[in-house]
Amino acid sequence: MSPPDTARLAQGELGGHALHLARRLRATWSARRPGPTEDAWARTWLSAAEWELWQRHRGHDRRHTLAVARLVSTCAPTDAQPPRWVLAAALLHDVGKTAADLAVPGRVVAALLTLVGVSTAPGRLGRYLRYPSLGRALLESAGSDPLVVAWAAQHHWSPDQWTLPAQWAQALAAADYSAV
Repeated sequence: MSPPDTARLAQGELGGHALHLARRLRATWSARRPGPTEDAWARTWLSAAEWELWQRHRGHDRRHTLAVARLVSTCAPTDAQPPRWVLAAALLHDVGKTAADLAVPGRVVAALLTLVGVSTAPGRLGRYLRYPSLGRALLESAGSDPLVVAWAAQHHWSPDQWTLPAQWAQALAAADYSAV
């Protein structure tokens, strides 16, 4: 997990970020694995290589990314169905977490470190703290659309740093923040 955007934290959003993390933790403890229907829906938006990556997610991460993908349609800037890359980006934005294979207690430690500005650590904890860049590398290797790759790397960046079309990046960020 990359450090929260310091400009937003300086504007008093640390409490909101902490509440978001607390909601995600509660949802993680109670999340069930997605069922076959949900898996089939996700598969329609992913290439074969992306599908293999998505299946590496822990069950609660798959549930979260499914919720993000479903929500991004409701946050969409138009009435049209989002492009395939947007739904793939929603489903794969956290794929770098698979490189750390960190269980919930370790993720809590990582979140606390992030809240206080720590961005490096050894071992699996360190890989988790770097999951956006690790996700970028995994998606590049899978041959993903460059916009999907970019979102995996940039989804914790401040909006003025995003390189994706602004309306879709805003919809993805809103869906990620709202989904548990």
